Amino acid sequence: MPGNYESYLFDLDGTLLHSIDLIIKCFEYSLSYAAGISLPEQMIRRYIGLPLKKQFEIYLGHNKGLDYDDIMQKHMDFQLAHWKNYLYLYDGVIETLSALKNNNKKLALVTSRRENTVKIYTGHFQIDRFFEIIITPDNCSLHKPDPGPALAALHFLGTSAKHALFVGDAEFDILCGRSAGMKTCLVKYSHAGEIIEQPDFVIENLRELL
Repeated sequence: MPGNYESYLFDLDGTLLHSIDLIIKCFEYSLSYAAGISLPEQMIRRYIGLPLKKQFEIYLGHNKGLDYDDIMQKHMDFQLAHWKNYLYLYDGVIETLSALKNNNKKLALVTSRRENTVKIYTGHFQIDRFFEIIITPDNCSLHKPDPGPALAALHFLGTSAKHALFVGDAEFDILCGRSAGMKTCLVKYSHAGEIIEQPDFVIENLRELL
């Protein structure tokens, strides 16, 4: 069991929000638009959790002839047009966040998703109310797997790393939390493939945090 902590830092996509189907559809559309290519779903899954531009640079090979701003805009336009058909919260999310909050735990959201869609999605599913701070690439210049986003959240919460747990579904989450000096917890329900970066804990349902 993960144990009892003063603060909990959560990833969003794949941890609280089932978004993999939407993410795959968006990349299928935008990669076809950008370069007329398609990639195996497993490759796209491998880099979910990195900032969007970094993912495109990996998938498209740092092609300097491409207008990444245009590609990302097309990607986001497609996402905003279709998200309601794909997104939903994982089982136990509201119950767990509510219980932690009622037990006076400090909660932060640490995500590589851009702030505009974070606000839309967390507001729609009414989970924004649980978090004291939301760290995104728009308010933190460092990105997972760098410890910067986790350290920024800890600083805001006034919590030391040894009293906090980072909960995520990707190796970038585990690396981010571990590098910040935190214990880490992998949610297995959305993790695809081998667990490369060994977390301190692995859970099958978010309720196991309670």
